[in-house]
Amino acid sequence: MSSKVSDVTVMACQGTTVSLRLVSVDDQPAAIEYENFAIMLLEEAASCFSERESPFSQEVSFEDTMDEEWQRRFARGFITSVRVSDETEGEFPTAILHIEVSHPAWLEHVRVGDTWESYAYEDLYDLDDCPPIRPGESGPASDDPSEAFLYLPRAAWGDLLKTGPELLEIPAYSPSAYTTGDPVHDIKDVPADWIGRAVRVTTELGDEDGSFVPPHTLARLDAHGRGVSVGAHIRSIARLVPNGRRRGGRLTHAMGLNHLKAEPVGARQNGRQVELSFRMPPGRRGLALHSASHVLDLLAQGWDEGDRESALALALSADAERLGISDPWDLLERIADTYLADYTITYVPGIDLDGLPPHQARAMLAAEWPTARLTVTMTDERWATLPQVDEWPESVGTRVITD
Repeated sequence: MSSKVSDVTVMACQGTTVSLRLVSVDDQPAAIEYENFAIMLLEEAASCFSERESPFSQEVSFEDTMDEEWQRRFARGFITSVRVSDETEGEFPTAILHIEVSHPAWLEHVRVGDTWESYAYEDLYDLDDCPPIRPGESGPASDDPSEAFLYLPRAAWGDLLKTGPELLEIPAYSPSAYTTGDPVHDIKDVPADWIGRAVRVTTELGDEDGSFVPPHTLARLDAHGRGVSVGAHIRSIARLVPNGRRRGGRLTHAMGLNHLKAEPVGARQNGRQVELSFRMPPGRRGLALHSASHVLDLLAQGWDEGDRESALALALSADAERLGISDPWDLLERIADTYLADYTITYVPGIDLDGLPPHQARAMLAAEWPTARLTVTMTDERWATLPQVDEWPESVGTRVITD
């Protein structure tokens, strides 16, 4: 959710029913009769009025409402019915949305007169039938407690995280799937065996889950992206513990490794032929080299920034000036065949990490990673002269990524 959709006002709230008035910010209908839309609105209220600690906020997180699998499995366990009335049309349509929940506790955080800006949107998909969910009920049991966490290489965070353990433990589910152990309130007292493990950090801005990297960094990664939080004003840190409640979609290795870069580890020239080797993450991964233009761009690292004086870089710069083409990709697509005769990519057969038990996937990530080989035949030996890998600019890692 990225842009405001409507303004919401609580018109009535009693027992298991709440009535919300929605005013759209554009000419689209203000409300829809759909359970996952309703639960988004109730979660927004819980976040806006977080000082009102409530059973709903303990059971449903923002991440849950963004998780299609969680919504599909559990939305109807919280929302019994949704009805729209008093709709108006025009430049800013309005409507009253009547929501009935399965237990009065799910509305404890809502007050008549509450208002907030809503970012809830239509995301229509089939929902499963679900028995009414009551406060404190456990969710479907997991056969393997270890699947509540995932280990990923530090390199998955790229330049965002340059220190810490080689493998980091992160939560595989949204925050509502975890409770915590006893907290530590002074960062200097964090036990050594918490480093690189899944924790919940509490600051003045709220709670965040991720992997702890000292002195005060939290590495976060989920299905929507990755990031790090650095803050000296940490109120407490506690280890995450699965709480046995409802879980939605699980973070996969495929998602976690999506931003990981292939690392160049070797370069060799033989006449017109160039052979480059790349350290690859395990699993079914590949180099993002889909055409001769991509390969030529790799070989000419840095030519468009003017920091490479190879014959190939100089020739490409001259072509750009001669043809009057300022966009590097337009140039590469036009003249790739002038320099590159053929190329092949050879991989070690990959194994689907997400098809392995968690301990086996972790062992593969901790072991030596496989190597991919790119073999390129140039049209002229002059274009095959390249610097050694350790002299390549850092941009090589951003241009050769894993699919």
